[in-house]
Amino acid sequence: MADKFEKDCLGVQHFDFSMKELAERLRIDQSPIALVFTAACHSIRNACQGLQLWIDADSNYAEYLQYDIAEMEKKKEIQARLCRDLHLKASNNEFAVKSLKRNVDECNQQLRRLKPKELLLKTEERKLREQNKDVLVDLDIKQYRKMEMQIKGSLTDRDGIERFERLNSEILELKSRKPAIERRITDLERKQTWISERASFKNQKEAKLEQVTLDLRQSRRLARKAQVELERQEACLAKLKEIHLLKTTPETLKKIFHNMPLHSKYTQPSNKQKDRFDKFCRKVASEIDGDWARLYRVLPFYPTRGQETIASDIDDITSRFLRNTDEQAQQALSRWRRWHTRACTNDLRDALLLIRRRDILEKLEKPTQEETYTISPKMHRVVHFPKIANRARKKNHYLHF
Repeated sequence: MADKFEKDCLGVQHFDFSMKELAERLRIDQSPIALVFTAACHSIRNACQGLQLWIDADSNYAEYLQYDIAEMEKKKEIQARLCRDLHLKASNNEFAVKSLKRNVDECNQQLRRLKPKELLLKTEERKLREQNKDVLVDLDIKQYRKMEMQIKGSLTDRDGIERFERLNSEILELKSRKPAIERRITDLERKQTWISERASFKNQKEAKLEQVTLDLRQSRRLARKAQVELERQEACLAKLKEIHLLKTTPETLKKIFHNMPLHSKYTQPSNKQKDRFDKFCRKVASEIDGDWARLYRVLPFYPTRGQETIASDIDDITSRFLRNTDEQAQQALSRWRRWHTRACTNDLRDALLLIRRRDILEKLEKPTQEETYTISPKMHRVVHFPKIANRARKKNHYLHF
């Protein structure tokens, strides 16, 4: 019994180190019950010290938030400047790409037009070179004959002199034809060189276009990354400002104490309710026709709007959207929802009843009949097999004794 009491009951080993030291100092090791209240007070003191540290740190939290907001605004300005520069660089690269594409297209069109002319120039150059070669050969032959006649001394008679003069005139004629042919060949070579320069110019533009296209992709990628980083910093800055506003507003503690929501009381409805209300307004606008002005006059407004203001709204909608009653009704209901902070479906129903358009409500509240689809049965293929009665009879005949 004593062993069980020593094992299961409260002992000094159940307390922390400070309480054990206190028990040893006061010599109450055998009566640990005396330490219960002291240990509880010690735990409460530690908890209060932790809370006090948290309160002291929290008192300066708003100031820290101000420093963070100022630093984040500086970072946002730097990031916005970087994002703007990257977008400008991307725009310049895009303009350069468009200009180079236009130049390359112009060069391609020009080269396509010059292709037949280049072939003609090559053909003409080949003919002129052959003609020049023939002229040179004839000139060499005639000069050789002239020199031969001078060496042999065949210029004594009249016929020899005439042949010599005729040969000399032919040599002069060939010499006069040679420079013209060479000038023409040089002119053709210059034209072909210009065409080849245009082709090399097009190749240079294409290489530059490829490089600028790569630069454009890189600049766009960097601009997107900078834009994403800027949006992230803007979201962080907005969150910091929201936390600072909640931290410095004296109503925040009251709302926390009374368990009230921290957001505005004019909260937006859920998406489902909002979509349902939008659908109801669209259906009413499509069915109201020319009675939208009467409906707009009887619709409630909070804060209230005077009759002169309502009449000016009707005149404005009528003048802006002529000959389109559906659009006029849609704009009127949109303006009512914008100026009436408590707009709901019930207000619109009551207004329709006031202008005696119960038919619209009946049409909208009429349950839609679900369409029934008839599914044709699945077609089965029927296969007819031959009868086997005779074979069975023969089998029975053979087995019969």
